[in-house]
Amino acid sequence: MMIMKRLILSTFTVFVLFACSSDDNGDNAPNQCETATEAALIAMQDYESATEENYTQACNAYKAALENQQQACGDSSGNIQAIIDSLGDCSGSPGNQVEGQISVTAGTLNVVFDVVTIEQEGGLLKVSGETSAANNYTIYFEVEENMEGDDVFQNFEIHLISTYYPMDPNFNNTVTTNADGVLTGTFSGVVENNDGGQIGLTNGNFDLSF
Repeated sequence: MMIMKRLILSTFTVFVLFACSSDDNGDNAPNQCETATEAALIAMQDYESATEENYTQACNAYKAALENQQQACGDSSGNIQAIIDSLGDCSGSPGNQVEGQISVTAGTLNVVFDVVTIEQEGGLLKVSGETSAANNYTIYFEVEENMEGDDVFQNFEIHLISTYYPMDPNFNNTVTTNADGVLTGTFSGVVENNDGGQIGLTNGNFDLSF
């Protein structure tokens, strides 16, 4: 299977496309932010295609590019820092791409996360998904290996225009299959961002083989 990037979305999520904005530029010249953002995007692409052999090098280069972008563009939302934090010390390895997809309707928007990775770490399945389309929406959640049943998600996040988190008790999830390299289930409910904005998620489904 193709080696893909590890997304800890933190979810963490890929916020690079949204980081360079007039709100964050401050006194920095716009061209500096644009140049740094472009460099970060290139570094992200190298990181996404990293192999076991060059993962650490690509990860460190990606972190450096993000730090330059943070300095040039600002980071009032903390999104860039979240990616930097998710990369850790770059001593890990990228997750493997899996077959299948995650889909959900966010409000009235149908979203399909068709690039999915699963990292197995410490008894957890760390599931990361992103859209291959230019919008770069991301999703992340964790599930204990072999755990099935209701409300078993950990650290769920979905990034659309901003990052949203489950609004308890109005968020539900069910894992129906979690064994022998197959993970399936559903999720739905209300999610909320740090500014209090809410979105209803419906028809959330995941059907993954890894």
